[in-house]
Amino acid sequence: MSVAKPRLNSALKIETFAARRGCFSSALLRIRIKRAVPGRDPVVKSGAARNGRVKVAVACQPGVYYATATDLRGRTLAKSRAARLSCAPGSATP
Repeated sequence: MSVAKPRLNSALKIETFAARRGCFSSALLRIRIKRAVPGRDPVVKSGAARNGRVKVAVACQPGVYYATATDLRGRTLAKSRAARLSCAPGSATP
């Protein structure tokens, strides 16, 4: 299981993806982009897929974000490193 650190794409959206590796059967994979704030971190965007790869994107607002991948029961399988995003037009990474 791997989860990419959230990044800013060329359309100025926060995007991240998760992938299952070494699994041949279909299983639900859910990814959530969370904003790091004091207290419980709110989920900004979530998505799910059964094919082993899932990618989500959301409009950018400045802040610190990270992504988590969970299974069908909500157990966290992987967590990305946090990324501080400024959402400035020149700060997008290809």
